[in-house]
Amino acid sequence: MKSSEKNTPPSSYKRNEYGLISNVDYVFNEDGSVDWRSMIKEEHLFPNKGWFDARKKTMPKSISGLKDHQLLIKLGGIKELAKLRGFTSVQYKTVKCDQDHVAVSCSITFLPNYETGDNPVVFEDMANATLNNTSSFATKFLETIACNRAFVRCVRNFLNVH
Repeated sequence: MKSSEKNTPPSSYKRNEYGLISNVDYVFNEDGSVDWRSMIKEEHLFPNKGWFDARKKTMPKSISGLKDHQLLIKLGGIKELAKLRGFTSVQYKTVKCDQDHVAVSCSITFLPNYETGDNPVVFEDMANATLNNTSSFATKFLETIACNRAFVRCVRNFLNVH
């Protein structure tokens, strides 16, 4: 790579007239909207241990053949999905911050695309973290856990990823 090319982003990371990244193979629903759940790479999915434990079923070693309600998505997969969809800002508001309970609201301004009538959309969701819904090391980082949960809910709910 030439030194002048080091500071030049690839031209393939441009959005087209529909607001989609030109070199990405999107999966679409029957109604023409993007199937954002299908856009999550398998490396970001793993079996939901709690689902299998609650039903006294053996935890599978892979995600092969599992249904969406039997899966969890890693935070990295949600971040990648948000980047793929496109956004201009992410803002957090602390709604409550006590030693044993933190509630946070996350607001994301998503880029315009054909699904939103070519208008940017601000979407907001919230989440909490308490000593009762966290365990292990997470109890020491309630603010961070609440922020991550709010971000995940905001992205998932806006993109209809169940």
